[in-house]
Amino acid sequence: MNTDNTQDAAEPSLASAGSHFDRAAEDHAMSRGWMPHRPETWPYRYATLKRDALMLHLRDSKEVEIPIPAGSTVKLVMVSRFGDVGVTEDLTAEKGYGVRLPLCDLCDWRDEP
Repeated sequence: MNTDNTQDAAEPSLASAGSHFDRAAEDHAMSRGWMPHRPETWPYRYATLKRDALMLHLRDSKEVEIPIPAGSTVKLVMVSRFGDVGVTEDLTAEKGYGVRLPLCDLCDWRDEP
């Protein structure tokens, strides 16, 4: 932090901070009207992963890691009050997410797989 009233190159300006917060608000599921525990408020149930994801599931009392590559279709099964979403690779599931992701890690939102 600079104390001589000039801005350090590493410090973000207020303008860039504002755009960061604007983008964060856009990426927050609840700012889009998607409410936790109310699937009827979620306009889409399927999306495509923009990056590889590691799904964690409990199988026979053991945690199993399932790698899912970018480009795979996933199903939205949870919206968090923190603005992220829970998704699973099981396209028939109604609950039980394998990973929580920010909306910006998903694309191609749609109603059908």
